[in-house]
Amino acid sequence: MGTTGFIRTATRWLSCSGIVFAGVAGACASSSSARVYEPPQTAARLSLDDIHDRLTEMMVFECPRLLGSRDRRRGSVSIDLAVGTDGRVQHATIHHGSGDATFDDIAGGLAARLALAPPQQVMVNDPPTHRLTVLYECAPAGADIRLDTDSL
Repeated sequence: MGTTGFIRTATRWLSCSGIVFAGVAGACASSSSARVYEPPQTAARLSLDDIHDRLTEMMVFECPRLLGSRDRRRGSVSIDLAVGTDGRVQHATIHHGSGDATFDDIAGGLAARLALAPPQQVMVNDPPTHRLTVLYECAPAGADIRLDTDSL
């Protein structure tokens, strides 16, 4: 009787294919759902400088993890901001993620607490939208954070 191979090899293939399938299914599920962040009712509002400082502090903990992955040493996340008539962000939505969910969640949560200058023209039916882009780069010596805002 012929043999079909080692059980060890078959086990590796089955477990490997299961991981690949789970990864593909997870990628499909996460790409179809938008991540929206709302500011906590009791949290203080932040300026762009405050967000920059807090992200710089957080990167002390995040960069060692990100440095372990070649493709995550630098990245950017684009966040759409729905801004109220008072300049406060009503909610923040990830437009384009960095590829690192933890970093995206940190940036999205902080962006939801942002307070910008009140808009010049008030549109009652269509609140102004801004896009915040957060760029990061990790190096063994530290992190570099840059914030860019645009009106849409």
